[in-house]
Amino acid sequence: MNSWKPSKWLKAVKRNALVSAACAVLFSNIPVAATAQDIGKLLGDCANGDQKACDTLRSSIGTLTNQALLAKIAVEAKDWDVRTKAIAAMDGTNPALRGLAGNLGELVSGSFYLVTGEAIARLKLAIQEPRIRIRFPGIILKADVSAVSQFYSGGGGYAIVSGESVSIMLSQAGKTLAKKDWSTHFPDTISASLHDKPWGQLSAKVRGEELLAELLHNAAFTQDDLAELSSSEIPELRMAAAANLTDQASLAKIALEDKNWQVATAAGEKLTDQPLLAKVAVEAHYGDFRRAAVEKLTDQALLAKIAVEDENRDVRRAAVSKLTDQALLAKIAVEDENPDVRSAAVSKLTDEAFLAKIAVKDKHWAVRSSAVEKLTDQALLAKIAVEDKDEEVRRSAVPKLTDQTLLTKIAVEDKNPNVRSYAKVRLAQIRNDTK
Repeated sequence: MNSWKPSKWLKAVKRNALVSAACAVLFSNIPVAATAQDIGKLLGDCANGDQKACDTLRSSIGTLTNQALLAKIAVEAKDWDVRTKAIAAMDGTNPALRGLAGNLGELVSGSFYLVTGEAIARLKLAIQEPRIRIRFPGIILKADVSAVSQFYSGGGGYAIVSGESVSIMLSQAGKTLAKKDWSTHFPDTISASLHDKPWGQLSAKVRGEELLAELLHNAAFTQDDLAELSSSEIPELRMAAAANLTDQASLAKIALEDKNWQVATAAGEKLTDQPLLAKVAVEAHYGDFRRAAVEKLTDQALLAKIAVEDENRDVRRAAVSKLTDQALLAKIAVEDENPDVRSAAVSKLTDEAFLAKIAVKDKHWAVRSSAVEKLTDQALLAKIAVEDKDEEVRRSAVPKLTDQTLLTKIAVEDKNPNVRSYAKVRLAQIRNDTK
């Protein structure tokens, strides 16, 4: 599929677009809307594609102080830039902010990101928390959002992709408390098949927890403050509090009780207390939390229990990787239902005879391969390199062989090209070593 790359004259395109926009504002002589009726008409015209109406709304937002009108624009505007600028201009106590903040149970994860307007709304709500207001009375949020674009071309076609540059600052009495910047990350290429399809707006992916973590890092906040803020309804604020907490009991409580897995993970990653880690390793609802706790555990008895009993294969595998009991490892290597867990156990075994048995008899190629990698018996390795039905197992055996005659045979006769290639490489290595 053909693809287009960013144009070398992108900066000129941006500069010309900015100049044109500035001229439109300076010379249009459009009056700033100040009434609900004016705003309603402009919103309707803008939604119908009237760019002049959209520009008028943008210029009006900077002069509006009427919170009801700002809320109307933020709620009803179809243009992403108009909506975002209206939210940025709203007072933090505006009741409409809650409805503009999206689902407060969600936080940025995987392919899901809040749009910039939602992120700003949540930050405005977050700094209304009493503990923040007590420490920094009069704290304000200023958000600057500007449109950017990327021009792509290639193969006689082109496309313009829109994005944004976002700067958010928290301050008190003119003193900056925290500041973060984000910009749209444009893809290196876009598919030429999208030529006739609108790209829409690529978000700058604002991470509000980063800004709030910087704020809460201020020495004015006590551990008690942070513990209370970790119960906020705003997940970004809970995550920021967890990032600054050092109290192990508070961190364990968050890791076990927070309903947002990212917040719980942020707390769990800071746990070091072994009894609390043990509690999380056994009681945490999410497997990822239990696994992370297991990776820090040192209690062999508890690790053994988890390695056998936990329902999550990744948790069991993490526990197995820390076990030292050879008898238990041997039992797991044979009995666990998951090949990844059995492989982890095999990699910790030292009994050559037992490894030989697994290398021949286990039903899964990955487990047999793990055992083969620890074998030294040349006769058995030769048998496996020639007879195992799975190419991955044969390939694992080949680099451990020393018989040049056998390697030459494999390099010619094995049905798999990768195995033949490994045999050739091993032959060359042996010959080079004997020179």
